[in-house]
Amino acid sequence: MSHPHSGAGGLCAPGAVLKLAPLFIGRVVALPVAALIALGVASASAPAEPMSPGERLVASLDQGGGRGPGAQRGGRMGGQMGGMRRNDVRREIDQSVHRGASCSDCHGHDGHKPWKVSTPDLATSCGSCHEQEWDDYRAHAHGRSMFSGDQNAPSCVDCHGSHSVQSRLDIGSSTNFARAPSSCGECHNKVLDEYTSGAHGNWWPGVPASNAATCTSCHTPHATDGADVRSSSVSRTNLAMTCGQCHTDEFHAYQPSVHAQALQAGNIHAASCTDCHGIHDTHAIGDPSSPLDTLALAEQTCAQCHASVELTEMHDLEIGVVGDFKGSFHGLAIAGGDRTVANCASCHGSHDIRPSSDPASSIFPGNLGATCGSCHPGAGVRFASGGVHHLPINWGHRLVDTVRVMYVILIVSVLGGMALHNAIDFRRRWIDRRARARAGAPDEAPGRQKSFVRFTIGERIQHWTLAGSFTVLVISGFALKFVWGVPFVNAADSETVRALVHRGAATLFMALAVYHVGYLVVSKRGRSMARAMLPRVRSWRDTLCAVGCCIRLGPASAADWRDLLQMVRYNLGLTPERPRFGRFSYAEKMEYLALVWGSLIMIATGLILWFEVPFLNRVPFWGFQLATLVHYFEAILATLAIVVWHFYFTMLNPDVFPLSKVMITGKISRHEMELDHAHELESLESPGHTGACDPDAAKPGAESPEDERTP
Repeated sequence: MSHPHSGAGGLCAPGAVLKLAPLFIGRVVALPVAALIALGVASASAPAEPMSPGERLVASLDQGGGRGPGAQRGGRMGGQMGGMRRNDVRREIDQSVHRGASCSDCHGHDGHKPWKVSTPDLATSCGSCHEQEWDDYRAHAHGRSMFSGDQNAPSCVDCHGSHSVQSRLDIGSSTNFARAPSSCGECHNKVLDEYTSGAHGNWWPGVPASNAATCTSCHTPHATDGADVRSSSVSRTNLAMTCGQCHTDEFHAYQPSVHAQALQAGNIHAASCTDCHGIHDTHAIGDPSSPLDTLALAEQTCAQCHASVELTEMHDLEIGVVGDFKGSFHGLAIAGGDRTVANCASCHGSHDIRPSSDPASSIFPGNLGATCGSCHPGAGVRFASGGVHHLPINWGHRLVDTVRVMYVILIVSVLGGMALHNAIDFRRRWIDRRARARAGAPDEAPGRQKSFVRFTIGERIQHWTLAGSFTVLVISGFALKFVWGVPFVNAADSETVRALVHRGAATLFMALAVYHVGYLVVSKRGRSMARAMLPRVRSWRDTLCAVGCCIRLGPASAADWRDLLQMVRYNLGLTPERPRFGRFSYAEKMEYLALVWGSLIMIATGLILWFEVPFLNRVPFWGFQLATLVHYFEAILATLAIVVWHFYFTMLNPDVFPLSKVMITGKISRHEMELDHAHELESLESPGHTGACDPDAAKPGAESPEDERTP
């Protein structure tokens, strides 16, 4: 008798084991799977902490890996079920704005099953209920692209979602105003980057204020078109109205402006909001990266139209206004980094820019006093009259142009003549010096080592004070014109420091000029120097020479002209006789008198620039520009004359190289006297008068060391 569990028919039989194995394995695997499912259900059913609207927004933006609504929908065509169960789809629909709608309302019927909706048909299907949105969509950019075959054109579900469509008032909706940048940014990535860096998008990704502008604030949601479409909300003609939805004060100020009037008259190039503020990357006024920043306004923003030759000719605009501003003090100071100086908007306004003929304009002649007075206290009605910008139709400005050309010609001719003179003089001095060396170096003879007092201590102090103040004036003056920053001073304060240094040096220069005039008049030695330096007008030739000397065209007397011509002939080898000069040669007289004339001009024009308010209250603005021009070109002429003329005779010519020590020691050697002051040497060494400073024996009439202390 066999065991009931044994044999072929028992449970332990091999066949029975094989039959029960799948059941056993299935139960073993199902246990951990069921445990995991139960754990998930428990965590899902656990009560979650309530989320604020901002947290809901951020959480919704983070879903789908940050790819926006398309990621949440499973791609661009999120309407496909993609393996979702029908009850899940039904749940999404019941929680959406389409609750109560059936599948066939959107998908239609194909036999007994809803049919799959293609992209173009999807818009048509949505349009069966949303007729106005459908009409707008198909008539504008997105819809036209869709029906023209563009596979990348957005359809309804790309913005709204598929089954879980929410109201745009829901902060978690992909079409909510706060969510619009993320939704639109799926396609417009570059625009999104610009937007988030600008003033309108600087809240991103936090919770926006209720008045923050997003994509749909400017672009009509379904009737979206580019700025090139006249009916678009962002076209040039409609842009002010669009921006005016939020910026009402600016909109009302802009309406009567020259720019708005030109746009309404059909001038498509007239400035609108985005021309000045930027498009998507709009920045706040105080932001240095804004196109309306003080440093960028004239250089870039206004210049893009008013410096364009094409636009100024096309619309008959005033030419040269940008270049004229850049060359003015205001423009130069801005180029140097000064943010406190006036720019275009300071005078013309910002949104309500009107022509100067409009009594309401800030640049109307009767309003200039108040406009300029905001920076220049005391400015009157006549302040800046005569045209601030350089207009060629004004005879005063034509005079400024004429003087500019004259100065250019003068600088080129005078400095060219000086350079030519010095070149041939250097050649002859070099030849003479080598000839003396071959003859036995007579320069080293004991008799030639004597020296004569040429400048006293007081005169040397005057010279070095003049040299120091002149150097500071040149550097600090050209620092404005050529935008040199002050070392160790930030750009914002650089202009203030530069101006203080320049005016301080100018005050010292003027004080020295007054002292020097007193020295020439009061002291005996000063009167003697004046008689030797100043020309004597004895004939009409001397009169012409004096006038020519005044404008730096040569010596001041006919006698000095004869010395100059003879020196040129000698340098060229046309005569063996070198001219014999007295106390001062023609070269020294030319330099000294040029200093006198130049100082008078620089002091007069400098005071005009310093005290511009009382001057401009009495003289048209072109007079101020003329003073500015003369001051600048006189500085160039004086600086180059010092370099070409003075430095040659005191440092570079072979007889004194590398430096004449006359202004250091106050004494000049007998050898130098023989070369450049032979006539004076004869006078000093004549019987009864000697100027040799012999340390061993003082001769009657000789200049003693005490003479150096003569004031």
